[in-house]
Amino acid sequence: MKKIPGRKIYVVFAAVFVLTGLGGLAQEDHLILFNTILQGQLRSPADLVYTNQRLFVLDAGLNEVAVFDLKGRFLERFGSIGSEPGDFFRPVEILEYQQDSLLIHDLGNDRIQILSQQGSSLASFRIEPFEGLAVGRQGEILAGQPQYGRLISSYDKQGVLERRFGSLKSYSEVYGREYRSRNRSYRRVLNSIVLESDREGNAYVAFRFAPIVAKYDPSGKLLWEVRPESEAIRELSQRFVTSAPGASGFIQTFAHGKRVNVICLDAAFDHVRDRLLVLLPGRRILELGADGSLLKENRCAFEQGAKGSKFLPTLLPAVIGDEVTAIDMFQDKIYSARISLPAVSSGAAAVGATAVADGDKVPIANSVTASKTRNQPTHQN
Repeated sequence: MKKIPGRKIYVVFAAVFVLTGLGGLAQEDHLILFNTILQGQLRSPADLVYTNQRLFVLDAGLNEVAVFDLKGRFLERFGSIGSEPGDFFRPVEILEYQQDSLLIHDLGNDRIQILSQQGSSLASFRIEPFEGLAVGRQGEILAGQPQYGRLISSYDKQGVLERRFGSLKSYSEVYGREYRSRNRSYRRVLNSIVLESDREGNAYVAFRFAPIVAKYDPSGKLLWEVRPESEAIRELSQRFVTSAPGASGFIQTFAHGKRVNVICLDAAFDHVRDRLLVLLPGRRILELGADGSLLKENRCAFEQGAKGSKFLPTLLPAVIGDEVTAIDMFQDKIYSARISLPAVSSGAAAVGATAVADGDKVPIANSVTASKTRNQPTHQN
């Protein structure tokens, strides 16, 4: 068993292999072959961001940011353990921020830091526990904080609260009225989220322990909410409800006092093709359109010739051009792969996603008909 200190890492898209008869998918199963790009130079990679032709890798074990080019060649590093500006203590997330700066969740110091790409401190503020981090159109900092009665809190770069939005989920709302007795004890668990944003400032929410993905506009209004119609999602949901022991490739974790099966590990937004990639246990990546429609389900595999590998991607921090990156935090490795992502017509209608005009109450939908402290994986099977 190994504790995972961070959140996500990126996968770079390279080539498509279409297989049949794998996992009983309702549609074609696209195999993503990952190849190692960074190994042995990092102690415990927690997250990664790509900007200005460089990879900034947040190392929670060394409490620093290591900088590489796209070929994995080391360029420089900055940061050290401590609590002074520019220092870190168990940092877990890094994002691109305004004006070529970096936004870092310094977990051990209970703060958000804004640094230049050379490591100089620009701003910082203390913040109460949260799960899920993204940046809005005007530089607002979005954090998942369901403990305050709404799903997401929005702060300016000085840490001043601007607003809160997003309705919380209950166990019975997601999994059925017969589970009403679990509503109170699973309130925090059910509302643990992964956050992403697009260039227009829309926020995408993937629930870690519920089969739900949602999209909010920059003002915080719910645009749609979907339950992807996927065999993998159905199996993961069943495992969560029954607390089934983990099988090969699946992940259990401790979240707010509960030992639970993970449904969503991470997500990344593809700005070029305007779609959301959602990483699931069992080496699956779902591709959702900006309208919430399920476009494709991919299977992840290790590089060719490495049969029987324990490769298990746990983080999916971003898409770089036509490539996506991933981190296997159990092995402290960063991988990249390329897959083809066919363009979607700008006029394509949402399939099974329900749009709303006002408020943030909307029926959950799936891809066919209407229906609807960051916790890291601690165990793999």
